[in-house]
Amino acid sequence: MTPPADRRRAIRVVHPFVVRYLCPRGPTHGWSMGTAHDISRVGVRIRSECPLQIGDRVELYLFLPTRRSPARILASVVWSKIVNAKLALSDYGLDFQHLNADAQQALDAALAPLLRSPRDRPGS
Repeated sequence: MTPPADRRRAIRVVHPFVVRYLCPRGPTHGWSMGTAHDISRVGVRIRSECPLQIGDRVELYLFLPTRRSPARILASVVWSKIVNAKLALSDYGLDFQHLNADAQQALDAALAPLLRSPRDRPGS
């Protein structure tokens, strides 16, 4: 299934954030570390060897520069795209289902400078 770019509810930024997530099945079952891509205040794209399925609930911890500890987020898989079949590597679109106020505030603070236009950023 291809990513539904036209259904996005928020602007996403391309910036790598470290993420730890719980893989519910397969040979990589258990906790995995990875990189979050195309992140927004309502969702994220991750690349994983974990065989996630659309509708799966995923527990993840997002490491943000605006927090001392990672933000715990519950998300649902809304799309998937095979990146490399030989390596069993796929991209997954995750929609945040539960983000407490503190985690949302930290995410907003981490994204704010990335959402500004380049000419508005310090040093530009």
